[in-house]
Amino acid sequence: MSEDQTVAYCMRTPIAGQEPTSFGYRHPLTDEAKRFNVVSEEIESLPEAPAHQLHAVYSLVIKAFGLTVKDYERMAAERGLTKQQMLLRGYTSSTQAGKQGVSYETNEDGEIISIKTIWEDLFEANGLARDAWKGVPGFYEKYGAPIFETKPGVLIPCRNGYGQIVGMQVRVHDKDRTISVEVMEGCEKYRVVCHKEDLGIAYTVYGRSGDINKALRSGYCPEGEVVEIVDLGLVFKAKMGAKYIHLSSRNRVNGTKATPKVHFAFSDEILSQARFDKDGKGLTNLVELVDKKAVVITEGLLKGDIIASYNKDRKAFYQMEPGLILSVPGVSVWKKATNVAVGCHFESAFVAYDQDYVTNNYVKDYAKNMLLGLKKGKVEPYFMKWNVGKGLDDFILSDNANKSVRFVNCKNIK
Repeated sequence: MSEDQTVAYCMRTPIAGQEPTSFGYRHPLTDEAKRFNVVSEEIESLPEAPAHQLHAVYSLVIKAFGLTVKDYERMAAERGLTKQQMLLRGYTSSTQAGKQGVSYETNEDGEIISIKTIWEDLFEANGLARDAWKGVPGFYEKYGAPIFETKPGVLIPCRNGYGQIVGMQVRVHDKDRTISVEVMEGCEKYRVVCHKEDLGIAYTVYGRSGDINKALRSGYCPEGEVVEIVDLGLVFKAKMGAKYIHLSSRNRVNGTKATPKVHFAFSDEILSQARFDKDGKGLTNLVELVDKKAVVITEGLLKGDIIASYNKDRKAFYQMEPGLILSVPGVSVWKKATNVAVGCHFESAFVAYDQDYVTNNYVKDYAKNMLLGLKKGKVEPYFMKWNVGKGLDDFILSDNANKSVRFVNCKNIK
């Protein structure tokens, strides 16, 4: 079933004119079917594979899928990275997942009894075991074959200190992000269906009696803001799902759940020096090549890459040039980033969380914990503030002539 519980997938029952996805034919659910709660047992995940195996498998995923022209153009326009930088960092389009070449074997009744994908042959051709996918988040088993599954979008690699790809984050295409709708008044009479369009979130109101498929009202609504349709007595709001999600195959047969990791976002110059053997083992500790005077800690893999790629040219830090950007997948993972900064013996660390920390007490608390941890570890802590853009990447990419950044020394924090 889809995350928004509007579509069910079935391998056995085809729909005329529809090509099956890697996990079956798409069957839109009726309103009655949506009201049933499906309770499924938790499927135990496989242990995560070692770093060299993760890197070898994910490298082949990148090679097999590639980055579409549309994704490249969108990323270049929105995030300012060049094609060379995207290729260096290993960005690839999960919209290309159809390239895994699923073929089906059926019995006399037309029921699927087995499937085949490209992965086992591809692994073997590149010197890996045919079951190298086991323990790699994103892969799971279906009808005896490995399947790679993710939401449509751009895959952003998470790298360790050797430059190995040890995880993936998906930058989900806007049109494929789930939308949750909260009906605060009128839910007994109406249902609201939303989807993403170029102009914003489009909504359609249907009745719960009479012709339930007849649209009563439609329009566009701002994300997260309350919409009131007075004559219907209807009040609701819609919210977009996460833009960035971890690549995971948790609760799938022989799947593997994602574990949060710190992303080492090296400069283009340093990352280009990463070398690996045929098994994916890192041959160069890239951390040893960076200047240990300063490290920047921020939230978000893509954000870290942008800062690392453009800091030198855009002079975001003016006189201070950080040797490394550490990106946490979420502000709550502050301790792992703190341990890396302390363990790598950086002299100072600059915490660069999004500027909405002002209204978010959780972010404030996590930032304080990180600053205290850095201080305890003998790394001089700073907090960064800027006046243009939400994230530090927005600040760097901005051409605002009046933009400025402040470095708040937190050595006396308690």
